[in-house]
Amino acid sequence: MNTCPYHYIALLLVEADTPLAIGSGKDDMMSDLLVALDANHLPMLPGFSLAGVLRHQFEKEHPEIVDQIFGYQDTKESEKSLGSRLVVTNGHIVADDGKVIEGLCSPQTLQTPYFKFLASLPVRQHCRMNHRGASDQEAHGKFDNQAVPKGVRFKFQIELIGNEQEKDVWEQLLAIFAYPTFRIGGGTRKGFGKIKIMEVQERVFDLRKKEDREDYLQQVGSLNAQWAKTKKEISR
Repeated sequence: MNTCPYHYIALLLVEADTPLAIGSGKDDMMSDLLVALDANHLPMLPGFSLAGVLRHQFEKEHPEIVDQIFGYQDTKESEKSLGSRLVVTNGHIVADDGKVIEGLCSPQTLQTPYFKFLASLPVRQHCRMNHRGASDQEAHGKFDNQAVPKGVRFKFQIELIGNEQEKDVWEQLLAIFAYPTFRIGGGTRKGFGKIKIMEVQERVFDLRKKEDREDYLQQVGSLNAQWAKTKKEISR
């Protein structure tokens, strides 16, 4: 018997309300920390980063069930490990026409002024201070990072595999994205990382029902798919 017949799914359209420093962990001659890029060399929001921030906040409020939702890995006994029931996709850039840029695009598609601007992201300068309040030269005091400008939009999907009793858990997970304190990426203490929710499309599938099963199996992986039957507002 399937104990998790419900699939709660939402498509979220978000906008950078401040610059975002979604680091890739890589550097080059131009910057000490490059932003995460997709196959088209456009900025993206890594799904594992979004899931990590969600887990961190959810654990503060519901430590007793966080492992049941997000899973865990016991490094000593693999039998005690559990896979996550929450799936978060990467967030991809939304173009001026509202279309999500996903998959490999032709060079012509990326020749608009908007995409040319995103191909050369601004670099923010910083200085690491020592205990005397001066530049910490021994620890390479001066450094910089790329940043995604305010106003850039992304879309991603979040899915919870669960049961009917977990509707409240689903609502709480979505609400976290609307928290005033919700931040992603680095530099959050310097004002980076704030996003705002522009639109949420939601649908709940009960796979015990034939119609829902058929609809769920017909879903496509594209973030441009218009499958959701309802739009909703989420807030804390």
